[in-house]
Amino acid sequence: MNARTGRQGPPADPYFPPAESRGGWRWLKDAEQIRLIAGLDVQKLTVMAHAQELIHGGDSWGLVVIRHGYLAFEYYTFNVLAHTRFDIWSSTKSFTGTAWGLLFEDSRTGRLPAKVDLDSCAYDFIPASQPLTDPRKARITLRHLLTMTSGIAGEQSNVIGMPTTTDTGPFEHALGLCPNRYGLWVDQLVAEPGAYWDYSDPAFVHLTLAFSHIAGRELSDYLHERLFAPVGIENLSWDVQGGSGYLSL
Repeated sequence: MNARTGRQGPPADPYFPPAESRGGWRWLKDAEQIRLIAGLDVQKLTVMAHAQELIHGGDSWGLVVIRHGYLAFEYYTFNVLAHTRFDIWSSTKSFTGTAWGLLFEDSRTGRLPAKVDLDSCAYDFIPASQPLTDPRKARITLRHLLTMTSGIAGEQSNVIGMPTTTDTGPFEHALGLCPNRYGLWVDQLVAEPGAYWDYSDPAFVHLTLAFSHIAGRELSDYLHERLFAPVGIENLSWDVQGGSGYLSL
């Protein structure tokens, strides 16, 4: 119910929750509050959660519904708690894109000394890539990497994920300096930059190398300062990977 008008519906003013350590989301306590304030039927939400549990069997997951600035519904499988952390896998790409957007703005406004934008050549910021394994790579821009149109082999070429060998790191493989554990290389482009879309993890990890070179710090540290801390994201970890001993990054 609208606190100002007394009518059913969203609150009158925008709401942003404090960090979890300072209380986190405000929440609705019973079915009647959920119906009046969030406009949701808790019984139907429960049936939906049970259906998900039936479909996905023994998977570990949590379901959270936020409506009109309130935490209206939560449901967790038997092996998950509200504070359980998950590996979010390729959702990390969304955070990477956000970081680059902030970095471009820093460059545009002069907060960052380096001049960089979407059309900057990516390999200008990855010294470890030289000499290039394919001369066409010189035309790959940051836009191409962010939009999966670089021409670097990906899932359409059966290069899935970053499965490296025990004596090489993911960056060596991404830069085309060694095969993955299945003997697949990404040293030669499969298409001209900008001409072909392919979901390519090797292409996307270029962005963290370029980012650290431009910003002078790890992408995760930058995100913590510019995004995670300001919006109250806590209790997260960010795995930092590297190359093997022979590749200086």
